[in-house]
Amino acid sequence: MTAKASISKNKLFSMKYFKHTFRSYWWLAVIAAIIYAIAGPLILWMAAANTRKYAILRADNDLKEEIVRLVQQWFGINGVMSYYIIAMFLAVVFALVTWSYLHSKKQINFYHAQPISRESLFLNNILVGIAINIGPMLVMYALSLLIGIGYGGLSSVPWQIALVHPVRIFLFFMLSYSLAVLAAQLNGTVLTQFGMSAVLHFGLMSFLLVAVLALQTFLDTFDGSAAFERIWYLSPLSNCIYWFTEPGMSFDTAGNIYLPGLGVKWILWMVAITAVAFIAAFIAYKKRASESAGTPLIFGFTKPIVEFLLMFCVATLAGIAFLEVSGKFFFVVGVVLFAVLTHMFCQVVYSKDFKAMFANKKYLLGFVAALLLFFGAMYTDLFGYDSYVPQSDKVSAIQIDLRSIDNRSTRYASNTSDGNIYTDANDIELLLAIADQVTESEHYYRNSNLYSNDYLNDSMYQNTMTLRYTYITSSGRKINREYNQVPIEEFKQDLLALYNQSSFKRNVYAQILNLQVGDICGYDLRNIIYSDFIRNSGADVDDTLNYGYSSGYGYSDGKYTAELLDAMKLDAMQRSSDDFPMMPLYALDMEIFDEANKERGNRVYTWVVYSADKNTIAIIDKMAAEYNFAAVDYTALADYISYLDIYEANSDSHNDVENVLGSYYAKSNVQDLSDEGFTKTRTVTDKAEIADILAHTLSNEAYYSSSPLISIRDDIFIGVHMRDIIDSNCLWDLNLIVPEGTDI
Repeated sequence: MTAKASISKNKLFSMKYFKHTFRSYWWLAVIAAIIYAIAGPLILWMAAANTRKYAILRADNDLKEEIVRLVQQWFGINGVMSYYIIAMFLAVVFALVTWSYLHSKKQINFYHAQPISRESLFLNNILVGIAINIGPMLVMYALSLLIGIGYGGLSSVPWQIALVHPVRIFLFFMLSYSLAVLAAQLNGTVLTQFGMSAVLHFGLMSFLLVAVLALQTFLDTFDGSAAFERIWYLSPLSNCIYWFTEPGMSFDTAGNIYLPGLGVKWILWMVAITAVAFIAAFIAYKKRASESAGTPLIFGFTKPIVEFLLMFCVATLAGIAFLEVSGKFFFVVGVVLFAVLTHMFCQVVYSKDFKAMFANKKYLLGFVAALLLFFGAMYTDLFGYDSYVPQSDKVSAIQIDLRSIDNRSTRYASNTSDGNIYTDANDIELLLAIADQVTESEHYYRNSNLYSNDYLNDSMYQNTMTLRYTYITSSGRKINREYNQVPIEEFKQDLLALYNQSSFKRNVYAQILNLQVGDICGYDLRNIIYSDFIRNSGADVDDTLNYGYSSGYGYSDGKYTAELLDAMKLDAMQRSSDDFPMMPLYALDMEIFDEANKERGNRVYTWVVYSADKNTIAIIDKMAAEYNFAAVDYTALADYISYLDIYEANSDSHNDVENVLGSYYAKSNVQDLSDEGFTKTRTVTDKAEIADILAHTLSNEAYYSSSPLISIRDDIFIGVHMRDIIDSNCLWDLNLIVPEGTDI
């Protein structure tokens, strides 16, 4: 017996013990099979049957296409993604169940008394958990494949999908399972094991997300977009989701995601973390004492780590929530209060004794003090983060998104997703000068995020913009800064100087400048002025006042396409700040063929034509004459208006026109604006004068297609009374915005 026992203990793997353990947990395999079946073949089958049921009136080919699309969507992302989530859930459950004996002293003594080594016991338990999952997953996935093949939905899906998804799901399960097994070795109760699993899966990601959120709250210039993007790699589930959405994935015409391959980086990341977690779990299992069963946290070093993560996340989030509601003082209250509560909770869980909730006070006081010092340093910009602007001789380029300077609605895209790159020395000097002025301005509030909401309602700060800088040093290092709520008026001259640079035009208009006639499948020409009036008035206005010429959205006549494109390019490079205020007159909605992304179909690109674009307007006037549609004719538009009410702001009024527009815009009948801080000065009924006023104002909708560099008068408000076709009574109010320098 001794020899046999000795031999058994030296065996790393025991098939007999494996079979015995697997038979003990066969019900887990059944549960896994049911869950995978519901998420896979059953859902797919039901959806296909439902599509067939409600497609009685369709032609057979349409029905087939619909079912094929359904199958493609399931294997693209909609269905398969659920398998990844299920795999993580089952991994945690399997670890809880198969290692549950670690929570009982009686059971752990029994298992450790068996003629099998800890090494063999550990390996066998791991293999049992894997076997319980892999069989049901593969069977149900195979059934889903068969259903997909049966309905013909896999005909256009790359064949690799049949191999790629199961492999990746298995790797994902292994990662989650390794973390859950590690959690089992570090804890002696079900509650703490589950909690540790959550910490290992999401703890680091949660900590960094909260830290980045705190930095964004307290540092005015911190740009967390790049950090947020990288943080998603730090959790198995979010990493998997991010992988599904990251650039480079292959799309079909329906927008489904297909897999071009396994993804070497992703595999290496998964395997590495899995291996480290299993090794750490094995070491912990070897070192944990049998009598530690029932102890919440087996190893003392894990207590401060877990408590720190919980206290930091809970206290910081509570503080930020309090800050948003009540201000800086209550931020401190929120941090201290929830740090204390979280500490008390941890102490009770660790000791399983409510009397211990106030234990370890020094740790609590040290944590709170460190946290408040940390936030205090950020609030006062102790290390000069917000005020930092690099020297010009250290900067080789500046990447910045300046599209909003020219067009508030950002209708035309820049040449890069992250912004435009300026390398000219003069441009760099100008951009650095703007950054210097922003950081030194007394009107650019330090820690603006921490101020009460009152300052946001100050009319001075209604006309602001955001500047996102990326300083690229000579060594290639990138330094990101984000300047929020920059008052445009204060930096207007510098922004205008930048606007006049040819480099600005080449960057911000890169898409239109690089466009070729052959790229344009067709276009719609919209009259913005008429379009806004029609959309907001409710009047039965002749559509010829709105839509001018269409090519490609129903028929093709590209006679003026080349001339229009040449004119738009010429006008784009000739635009100048001397032309302000530029009135947005037309919008060309162009359908563009994109060879690089042809799987997604053609895209629509909108170009706004302003009053300063003389070359483009000349072409449009030619088109208007040939195709018999109305160019911008304010006299014709005035025929649809009964009268205008002119209001002026009272001297003691602090109302901003935009705020008044926001509240007044929704009213269906013109009312007295005296309660809004405005006084009616006159009513305009003369058609010629109405037409002249219309020609020198902006509609509320058109304003958001214009440049924020166009200042508006905050002392004038115009209420437009649209003519009812039947009885000439007011139908609706349409508000006009008066640019700075315009006399009404």
